[in-house]
Amino acid sequence: EFTSHLALAQMMPGVNVVNLLIGLGELLGGLKGAIACLTGFLCGPFFAVLVFYAAADRIDDWPVVGWFLEGIAFAAVGMLALICGQGIARIRHYVPALAILAGIAVTIGLLGWSMPEVVAVAVPLSILAAARRLRKDE
Repeated sequence: EFTSHLALAQMMPGVNVVNLLIGLGELLGGLKGAIACLTGFLCGPFFAVLVFYAAADRIDDWPVVGWFLEGIAFAAVGMLALICGQGIARIRHYVPALAILAGIAVTIGLLGWSMPEVVAVAVPLSILAAARRLRKDE
């Protein structure tokens, strides 16, 4: 029964866990159970964010906080570079994919174009390139 609820939650739009909680809450307690599950799942993180915001507001001017956030930013940049490097390594022998990647980097990074517009053009091109590559590999 759980797996059928999980499959249904994955098919419905939205976050899978929230969909699953609503389904299980309704199964166990009807509408009240669904509301209780959703509220119980979301209240803790909501108040935690409020507490973290209040704490961050109080310690914002401490120099240690700036160093800490810079360290987090450097780690995030390093992880992003690693992911990009792995992606480039996977497509390095396929020229159309490299051309799309270079076009995205130039239009967003250097020319400062809006990301939604670039993505609206790059996604169909990427899908066509991937389909062409798959047909070629067969």
